Amino acid sequence: MSADNWAVCPKCKINGEAEHAKAIEAAETMYGKVSANEYLKLLEKSKQPAKLDDTLREDYEIGILSHGRFYASYGGSCEVCGFSYSFKHEVNTLPKPKIK
Repeated sequence: MSADNWAVCPKCKINGEAEHAKAIEAAETMYGKVSANEYLKLLEKSKQPAKLDDTLREDYEIGILSHGRFYASYGGSCEVCGFSYSFKHEVNTLPKPKIK
């Protein structure tokens, strides 16, 4: 079964941004402590933003069943970092019949 959508995982994005911040800090910390060539390598690495792939698999469904029940279902998961989220909701769309 194929996914309904693939997107950037929010947890992977946060992790990638943290790694990028560490690379910037590493370059700043090593200034004057390593050779110029080594510092330039660290500086170049710190300029590279995190590479983010569409690793969040999203599956969803929405509709109204023939007996009037509305439903919405969503599931998203990432095999890279283990993030997952799911949501389900159902409600009756028809009024209850009045019994006389």
